[in-house]
Amino acid sequence: NSKAFCAASHNLYLKLIQPFADIIQTRKITVIPDGKLSYVPFDALLTEMPDTSGLVQFNQLPYLIRNNTINYAYSANLLFKFNQTQRKAKKRLLAFAPKYSSDTIVFENEKLVLVPLPGVQREVELIAEKIKADLFKNEFATEKNFREQNMNYDILHLAMHAFINDSLPAFSRFAFSQNNNDQPLNDGWLNTADIYNLDLNARLTVLSACNTGSGNLKKGEGVMSLARGFLYAGCPTIVMTLWEVEDNAGTKIMSSFYQNLKKGRPADEALRLAKLNYLDNANPRMAHPHYWLGYVSIGNTQPLFRSYDFYFFGLLMLALAGIAADQFIRLKRTPKK
Repeated sequence: NSKAFCAASHNLYLKLIQPFADIIQTRKITVIPDGKLSYVPFDALLTEMPDTSGLVQFNQLPYLIRNNTINYAYSANLLFKFNQTQRKAKKRLLAFAPKYSSDTIVFENEKLVLVPLPGVQREVELIAEKIKADLFKNEFATEKNFREQNMNYDILHLAMHAFINDSLPAFSRFAFSQNNNDQPLNDGWLNTADIYNLDLNARLTVLSACNTGSGNLKKGEGVMSLARGFLYAGCPTIVMTLWEVEDNAGTKIMSSFYQNLKKGRPADEALRLAKLNYLDNANPRMAHPHYWLGYVSIGNTQPLFRSYDFYFFGLLMLALAGIAADQFIRLKRTPKK
């Protein structure tokens, strides 16, 4: 209901943000949510109440994301701890995109349907055009390959199915390529408990799968999500999803996100710009928040790449040094009168 969304979104803005609007202005906001606020993506809070008497134009609404970059953290302690952590892997990016065939898998007495995700193959290919990457697609996107390779990369990208177990959060899991293997380390399933035991060198993990940031809310702990496991495994920055991602929209947002990341933008700012780019180019129906709002960033906000400005000023300084050296040599060669 578009009218109800606009009313609720603006009311939340009035309660949570507007009292501090003079302080916040256009600054970056880090949200450490409590309780049910953990499920709220602040990007879509409306700074003004739009006219809802007619058809709501979702690509023209005054979202908070138009003014502010918004990042999230589970706690202040974790946020500042990871801001002081220095880690760097030798290789740049590792991406996984399995191929599914609508198989129904019975796993631990639970029926899981692996419907095809045709967009994930294109998604990782577009990412590889932006950043040097090693891709594991189709039957090569196995749990075994991920376990063997993950510690060697600076960025991890998982584009696949994820299944949430609210009653037993430790058994929420990612679905890699299914190879009918019964070995625990290569059965095609990576659960939250497995992730906690990884030792990651990555500075960024992108979980482009459904519901990777959602889960059961534990009092005093927050949301017990799959993304939380990567944070505790040593990765300081996570991009995750709050609900099921639409294939085509997700591909566009992720492609734009990595392009911004390569320009030296921090993950939260790169994601903001990717969402705004999607909004600017989507038709009114596909601009509905369901399609773009689900992606959020959590944790450290330091850039992973040097900005183009850095290289420009570097070249400029070299050029000035060259001119100065040339002038010095010319002066030395000029005979004294």
